[in-house]
Amino acid sequence: MAYFGLNKTAYIQLHISVFLWGFTAILGKLITLSSIELVWWRMLFAFISLLFLNRARVGLRGMAMKDVVKIGLNGGLLALHWVAFYAAIKMANPTIALVGLSTTSFFTAIFEPLISRKKIVWPDVLIGFVAIPGMILIYKNVDLQMVTGLWLGIGAAIVLAIFSIISKKQIAHSNALGMSFVQLSGGWLFISLALYLMPSMSFSLSFPTGQNLWLLLIMAIFCTTIPFILSLQALRKLSAFTSNLTLNLEPVYGIFMAWLFLNDAKELSTGFVLGVVIVLVSVLSYPLLYPVTHKGVGD
Repeated sequence: MAYFGLNKTAYIQLHISVFLWGFTAILGKLITLSSIELVWWRMLFAFISLLFLNRARVGLRGMAMKDVVKIGLNGGLLALHWVAFYAAIKMANPTIALVGLSTTSFFTAIFEPLISRKKIVWPDVLIGFVAIPGMILIYKNVDLQMVTGLWLGIGAAIVLAIFSIISKKQIAHSNALGMSFVQLSGGWLFISLALYLMPSMSFSLSFPTGQNLWLLLIMAIFCTTIPFILSLQALRKLSAFTSNLTLNLEPVYGIFMAWLFLNDAKELSTGFVLGVVIVLVSVLSYPLLYPVTHKGVGD
């Protein structure tokens, strides 16, 4: 099986990147800025840090302007995804937000045939429906504020699914690091434009200080730039099956760390925990069943 025949170094690189991404939910809870401010600064610090990489600068110079515009617009979706995700964390907690985010594979199975004009793979959709009983259990075992956070997390998953499908098409003819810079800077410009056009939105341009500053720098460098580079290096040697399996562990890592470091489990009932388990089982079953469900289906 591909999962066990992979390159050890690449496997470690990918797991480190996913593990680092798992910390973003905790950091999002600890940073006291609003979700919009948080994403604005995260994107700014991240795309500036990419400028220190020669490969990013070289890749950027080789991109056609029409591609820069398209990729930058897609970066606006990335910004929307992050704003919704961190709003879910602020409204509820990291566990709720990550449960909502874990439905990304389900929405990808629905939207990819529509956007990429591919045949619908019905087993993928059916696997997604396995999560519904879990979502019902979660819904019935949290208060109204938590439910709002859950819906924001699901909204973040929908936007992420669309963003990922478009990115998959764009990466075929783009430099990965240059593309990442354009997505991050495009998302930052998208939020900046939205704030300019909607002055009623609460936003402070004051430079972050104290805990917020160093947590934002950690998020931008260690949870955005570094894991992105590691994952790119790993994906050169790993199969799509192995990559999908490992990337689906992000919600698991994130929820476990939220329970460990933020004591989120104290706020949760037995019914909620059971619902989380059902959702995560459906998430992890998708890549495990991928070779069977996609037999004879082109990528």
